[in-house]
Amino acid sequence: MKLKVLVIVMVLFWTTLLGAETADIKVAAPIAQVPESGFTFATVVDGADVLHDFVIKNTGDAELKIEKVRTG
Repeated sequence: MKLKVLVIVMVLFWTTLLGAETADIKVAAPIAQVPESGFTFATVVDGADVLHDFVIKNTGDAELKIEKVRTG
């Protein structure tokens, strides 16, 4: 019985200790900040070229790669 209690206490101790060490680990990741999620053009003459820039800012601490863009 004493051995079981000792094993449980040791497992709890090591779990708590390891949890405290890993809680401070920060993983680098990109964060895409897009203030404008959509845009509606005014009436456009058929065949006219229209253009709108969407500003995307990376506020994370890793490289942001934009690989696919779809129009709606």
